[in-house]
Amino acid sequence: MPGMGKKSRGRQAPKRRRVKGKSGNPAKRRQQELEMERKLREKAEAAAKPKAKGSAFGLGSLGKQTTEQFEVPEGLEKFLKK
Repeated sequence: MPGMGKKSRGRQAPKRRRVKGKSGNPAKRRQQELEMERKLREKAEAAAKPKAKGSAFGLGSLGKQTTEQFEVPEGLEKFLKK
């Protein structure tokens, strides 16, 4: 039949990228291995450090605020229990 063109195929998934290989040069490869060990050590040390209380999401501790230190905007006092 006229106007029937090619049958379209389903969308193909992108090809997987290859992982960067190690160097064949012994001196350069040793340098790469030392760098990888250093990065892994730093990552492990960072994970082992105790986090400060209240430091979720990287905000750090805001300290203890008491109700005396907190200033209520005007018009909202009526909603607070006394």
